[in-house]
Amino acid sequence: LQSKPIVGTVRGNSIEFDVHLGPFWWDNKDIFPKVKPFQPIRTDLESFASGSPFSGPPIQLEFINEPETRLMMSSADGDWLCQLQKDRMVINWRKAKSEYPRYPAVKSKLHFMWGKWSDFASKVGGQAPVPAKWELVYVNRITPPSTQSLGWEKIVPGLFHDGLSGI
Repeated sequence: LQSKPIVGTVRGNSIEFDVHLGPFWWDNKDIFPKVKPFQPIRTDLESFASGSPFSGPPIQLEFINEPETRLMMSSADGDWLCQLQKDRMVINWRKAKSEYPRYPAVKSKLHFMWGKWSDFASKVGGQAPVPAKWELVYVNRITPPSTQSLGWEKIVPGLFHDGLSGI
């Protein structure tokens, strides 16, 4: 059985909770020794009520005194990430040095870190976070065929060229 061309897998939870993130990293730096701050990932919760049409994200203007942050904690070898922000935890495997560990390993890592986060949040904030949304993303790198077209350009226009000619 040939391996799939997966170069990344993301499994995460959107949560409704607010505690300081730095002490959580400090408690888990043996698992994720590297850490960098990033802008948070936007969280949109879909409504699946019958008859409600999907609408795009609303235009928002926000004034804040203290910028929100996302901690991107990574394993020593760079293959695993734990991204944490006040309303989301995401576990990523990305192809750096090892081969794809398969989905059960990603799921297990998320459950392990979710347990650690829940314990930490309960101690620090007095209650465990409550999941509001689950997400799963696979990232594949697909190389275009070199000699003959397989019809992809009809499905995904602009896939094999930059689409910027004439600009």
